Amino acid sequence: MVTSASHNANITNNTISITNIGYGVFVDGGSNASLDCAGGAITGSNVIYSKGVYSSQPNTTVISCQINNFSTGVYLYSSSNSTISNNITQTLSSNCWAAWGTCSAIFLMRTSNSQVSNNILSPGYGAYGSGGFAVNLNQSSNNNTISNNRASGTAISYLAWYGSINNSFIGNNASNA
Repeated sequence: MVTSASHNANITNNTISITNIGYGVFVDGGSNASLDCAGGAITGSNVIYSKGVYSSQPNTTVISCQINNFSTGVYLYSSSNSTISNNITQTLSSNCWAAWGTCSAIFLMRTSNSQVSNNILSPGYGAYGSGGFAVNLNQSSNNNTISNNRASGTAISYLAWYGSINNSFIGNNASNA
């Protein structure tokens, strides 16, 4: 599913299954996109570098989705003022490399002033012994609030931030059991 040049788009109550392509939902060219799965699933086929939800637009909202079998569950690039909430994300991929942003349940790059809250996250375990991340803040992802998320799985790291400042981490819980 692709939205392009579509401002204020609402995608609601869909179940999406993807095989052999890189994105479940791709938002490009329109701000204020809202994806409310209402508990529905976005399911991939364990393809390397795949993303369950990708957005490069500000004010993106992803809520109540079950995102499975992608290298990265939700990937926001320059998508400031966004919300990721009440999702269940399981990135079971062994076809990923943590250093490149894959193997992450949620990955924010150059995304600031956003909220990541109340998610259940199971990041994947990558190739060559590289672990995944529940939440990965990368390259100037500043002033974000990461709160009340639960992370579990075989990942080496549950939280990572590189070149990012002034982020708040409140009430998160991680377990490798």
